[in-house]
Amino acid sequence: MAKKTKPKYINGWKCIFTDPPPEHGEVLLTNNPEARNAQGGMSHIWIGFPIKSGRTFVTFDACDQKIHGVVAWHPLPDVATK
Repeated sequence: MAKKTKPKYINGWKCIFTDPPPEHGEVLLTNNPEARNAQGGMSHIWIGFPIKSGRTFVTFDACDQKIHGVVAWHPLPDVATK
């Protein structure tokens, strides 16, 4: 069995368990910080409110589908909030 490694948080991404986001605010969320799209950019990213569900975090996409296993967050860029 392969040893599970902790994901690397870079470029301002923060671990949701050790450095939780401010309450009641939208942030960028991911359940796989190492996932990349065909162009090499990050994939598996949603804008949402993290919701504590037991010992994990979840969020919902635009179609109200539950996204499980949220592990990292990033503040929204100023451009997105103005």
